Amino acid sequence: MRVVATESAVAHCIGDAAAIFAMSPPRYSIYTIIIAYQCDDQVVVKGAKMTNPRELVKNVANIFSLPDIYFRISQLIDDPACTSAKLAEVIAYDPGLTVRVLKLANGVYYGRSQRVETVAQAVTLIGTRDLRHLVLATSTAQAFRNITSAIIDMDAFWQHSVCCALAARVLATHCQPQHRERSFVAGLLHDVGQLVMVHQIPDVAWKILGRLAETGGERYLLEQEELGFTHADVGAELLKSWELPASLWEPVECHHTPLEAKLFPVDTALVHIGNAVANTMNLETRTSDPADVAYRMDARAWPICGQNETVLEEVALEVHAQWFGVFEVIWPGSSLIY
Repeated sequence: MRVVATESAVAHCIGDAAAIFAMSPPRYSIYTIIIAYQCDDQVVVKGAKMTNPRELVKNVANIFSLPDIYFRISQLIDDPACTSAKLAEVIAYDPGLTVRVLKLANGVYYGRSQRVETVAQAVTLIGTRDLRHLVLATSTAQAFRNITSAIIDMDAFWQHSVCCALAARVLATHCQPQHRERSFVAGLLHDVGQLVMVHQIPDVAWKILGRLAETGGERYLLEQEELGFTHADVGAELLKSWELPASLWEPVECHHTPLEAKLFPVDTALVHIGNAVANTMNLETRTSDPADVAYRMDARAWPICGQNETVLEEVALEVHAQWFGVFEVIWPGSSLIY
């Protein structure tokens, strides 16, 4: 255990804990805060703030969870005796998932000219490996459906996430097309740690956004300075708690620092570049300024995935062509749709 704190900082923490406990309704208890100080192995104490990514995620385990249908489908896919017909039967039990799968199968996302009428046809088209990723992608946003916060615009959040996911998917077609749906999911989930932070530590999230508005800079660097960790760390912990593979949580964990990825460096580089594209994408002009992208990313990510900035025009066009249809599936009911 390594805790950095002065006696006055601890005193302030306990005082602030008492004030928080007196709020109605209380968000935290003194007990919780003091136990965090005594027991957690990676606690950062800075002023009155004591927490870590694992603790934040543990506190939302029952709030942000994947639906049972995802795990059921995953089990079936892992069963060698499973058939496409059985998968289609299970998906059909979930009307919402059925609609989402059919919308993706019929949209520009797969570029089919003939209409897919049934879930069985969609499963055959998509394939079992990609089906797992798409069910995960279309289910994840639903886990965060009940977040209501003045701190974050959920429509804008998922619009950015979808654009990043699509950019990563397009980039993946050039270097690992067999894993393009995996890249899509990693891109879609790259910022979910922000949602956990907004929900669990809204005062800190608000302060960081205020500093970002005043000074500019990178959000993750301000988070690191304020908390000792970033939304990328929190997002990775959430995906680990969902028992998702390293091919998803490592790109999330390292999407701002792609050179730190050890297990899946290509996937991480794709999400890193996709994030830069999404941050600079002009959906009205269908463009993404290469100079702006270069400013927002680590250029060393390009050789990791064997590409360069000449692909950006293609990426921008593909993202523009697909983002609205995919966004409608991922985040239905958005005010952007109507």
